[in-house]
Parts: sequence; C-alpha cells; structure tokens
Amino acid sequence: MPENDLNQMTQEEFDKLQAKYSEMVKVKQKEIADALREARSYGDLSENAEYDAAKENEAKFHEELQALEEKIRNAVVVSIDTTKVGLGLTVTVEDQDMGEEQAFSIVGVDVDPFANPPKISSSSPIGSALNGKAVGDEVEVQVPSGIRHFKVVKIEESAKED
Repeated sequence: MPENDLNQMTQEEFDKLQAKYSEMVKVKQKEIADALREARSYGDLSENAEYDAAKENEAKFHEELQALEEKIRNAVVVSIDTTKVGLGLTVTVEDQDMGEEQAFSIVGVDVDPFANPPKISSSSPIGSALNGKAVGDEVEVQVPSGIRHFKVVKIEESAKED
C-alpha cells in the first residue's frame, strides 16, 4: 500500500473515529432500517416518496460508513514525543517576517482552523515544514501569500478534547 494512503493520527483521533463508527453501527444503522421498514408499510413502492428518501439515506449512510472503515483500516497511530514537532502537539513559532508568535496544534485527520490554537494538518505546507523540527529550528515555508520564515519557540502536548 502506498504510504500516502495511510492516515497518520494520534491515539485520541483514532479513538474518536472508532467511537463514531460504533455510534453509526449501533444507533444510526438501526434508525435507517426502521425508516425503511416504516416507508415500506405505506404500500406501493413505485410511488412511495418516503421509501425513495429512506433508500437514498441508506445509500448515503453506507457510503459514509465505508469511508470511515477505510480511514480506520489505514490508520497509523503515532506516539507523541515533545522534543520534535509532530502529530498531537502544539507548536509555538515566531513568525520572523511579522515579529509575532503563533501557536498551531498539529493534527492528522480533523482540521479545524477556528480552534484555539488553530489546528493544521501535518500534511499542510506549514505542518510539513515544521514536522520533525526541534525548539530553535528555523523553517522557510511557501504559503499562498508568499514565503514565510518561522522559528520553533515551544513544543508541548496538545490539550485533550472532550
């Protein structure tokens, strides 16, 4: 399997995927089956809008479930080492072009740019450039607005989410 098909993630991210999968199988799958059963009870399936909608929801559910199974199957859980930038860590950098500090949580799967600190993918330009760097290391990153220069100031474990 090509390495880029693997989904690197923290244990926390992996646990969330498994919990979502479990919820879908135990709860949502039953809801879908109940909706189909109820729609069938309305009679003639050829002109049954409720049945058509239930079948469409079932198809979407199975697509989502299959995508989730694929993510879990290709998951690679990485260990956390706070001496070098990587998944599951929050890195504080000095933006040497702007003269200000900024913190990023490095994640593998779920990127939320509105989180505090912002979450960035380990495969994004900034995430890739910072990956494996230690405190004091400097990087040059090509971003949409041009080239930026960062210096790693601090590396710490990201706060756990509920």
